[in-house]
Amino acid sequence: MFFNFSWGPVMWVILGEIFPNQIRGTGLAVSGLARWGSNFAITMTFAIMLAGIELGDMRG
Repeated sequence: MFFNFSWGPVMWVILGEIFPNQIRGTGLAVSGLARWGSNFAITMTFAIMLAGIELGDMRG
């Protein structure tokens, strides 16, 4: 909850400022797609990677 009210929106503000006005909409769309795509990839592969380095089983 605290992340959503503090650092969460910062990425969107920065992205809105780094692109020139002529390509701002396209730049935000592409970078937003890249962000959501990478979040999805990390979410889907996290459990597999965790099991691969054998840190998921903390029983000993």
